[in-house]
Amino acid sequence: MSENAVDKSEARLACDDGQQSLYKNQNVTKKLFSSTLALALGRNINALMRLVVVSLVVRWLGVDVFGEYALLITLLTIMDWVLDFGTSDVFVRELVKNPGKRERLVRLLFAVKLIQVPLAMLIMVCVMFALQYDAQVMRAGYIALTGLAVFSGVVVYQAIFRATLEMHKSVIAEFISAILLIPMVLAVIYLDYGLLGLLAAHTLSRVIYFLFCYLLGRSSDSISLLGVKKQDVVWLLQTSLAIGGIGFLVVLNDSLELLSLSRFAAIDDVAYYSASQRLVWPILMALTAVGATFYPVLTAYWHEDKARFRQICQSAVDLILILGFACLAAIYSGAEFLLSILGDELVQSGDALRVLMLMSIFKSIGMVIGPVLFIVNAQKLAFYYVSFAVLLKLILLYLIVPSSGFLGAAVVSFGVEALVLLPITLFVVYRYTRFFPTVKVAFYSVIICLLAVYLSTMLFPKGSFLAGALSGIAFVVLAFVTGVIKFSDLRKIASR
Repeated sequence: MSENAVDKSEARLACDDGQQSLYKNQNVTKKLFSSTLALALGRNINALMRLVVVSLVVRWLGVDVFGEYALLITLLTIMDWVLDFGTSDVFVRELVKNPGKRERLVRLLFAVKLIQVPLAMLIMVCVMFALQYDAQVMRAGYIALTGLAVFSGVVVYQAIFRATLEMHKSVIAEFISAILLIPMVLAVIYLDYGLLGLLAAHTLSRVIYFLFCYLLGRSSDSISLLGVKKQDVVWLLQTSLAIGGIGFLVVLNDSLELLSLSRFAAIDDVAYYSASQRLVWPILMALTAVGATFYPVLTAYWHEDKARFRQICQSAVDLILILGFACLAAIYSGAEFLLSILGDELVQSGDALRVLMLMSIFKSIGMVIGPVLFIVNAQKLAFYYVSFAVLLKLILLYLIVPSSGFLGAAVVSFGVEALVLLPITLFVVYRYTRFFPTVKVAFYSVIICLLAVYLSTMLFPKGSFLAGALSGIAFVVLAFVTGVIKFSDLRKIASR
């Protein structure tokens, strides 16, 4: 298709002059708070349900089976992004600018999935062959492929809920699927179906996830391809290409550690790293919920009120810092206890858990600030520096993992996020928006975290439940005492 045709398609979907904002006459602060709270709490609860699954697998099927299961889930996570590849971000941006074209945009998003689903399946098969996994892992991977088609529908509804600040609907649907996964895994254990049964249960949980997304979203949106034109599909794919490339690199960046461990270390190392990673995930998802919630509002304010845009950016960063360091204080002091809940064999990965928790704070800041580059159309620049970071990480993992195993992988992950990706992201965002976060909250959060950890480990053994609990409580108390968290701010949010 010619560039002229694509430009015409973009023009048809562009915002009309005088089009009302999607959030006009709405209490944006209240919707932001409620949506962030729903995502943060909901994703944590859902992640905890999945930790129950991890514990069952480790205790009843063994560390090796868990390592293989975690490896395939990691591959599915990469393929999930292939199913999206930036189309959701473009959808949210266009819907925020032009809510009157909602029905047409939703149908277009469904149409694009017909191309992305077979592509994701093909890529996953090629990756499994390239990494030379054994026959059992390959068979389980084939079972998992069937879930990709269903999950593409989930991706569409997630984009709709995200744009309309109704993320609680996605959280509810995921919660139901996560709850029902537990008895399915128990059945797999009882029947001794092993890895193949685990992937079959995971696939069925994805079907349940989609069904409930459909039920919660069908009142306003339905699955249809009516009126979708080829040039519109090409336009959406081309427009999302840069964003999708960046997102794919980010997902690949998150998965390189496990993939490297599966290739250059023992399957036990995959299990140890994955256990630590899964304990951090609930917190990371809660922190990144801030970015997912703030993105559509930042998009709107960038075009309407630059000062308000910068104010919201700063609020998002401050929120991540406070929540992140509170969690770091608790996890640093109680890491071994948390791992023992999943299985006594996993306790030795305590230091990896501490490193990954610290990494998640830096990562979360980048994930809430980084999407700003999509808003200001700086996707290509972001693609270049994320590509550099991924290549650097791959080289470091290749050099370090064979000798240092899972702990070396965790250190590499922290180093790339904290010393490469975040500094570059902050610099580029400042260049385009003149926004750079103030360090007051960061400074106080670090000091309070250190004090909380010191106090708790002086009174109780490091790695124990009491040390972790006291450290978390101490952080919250000190945060209120120093004014990092203010009752007046909480009252304002509640009143809104």
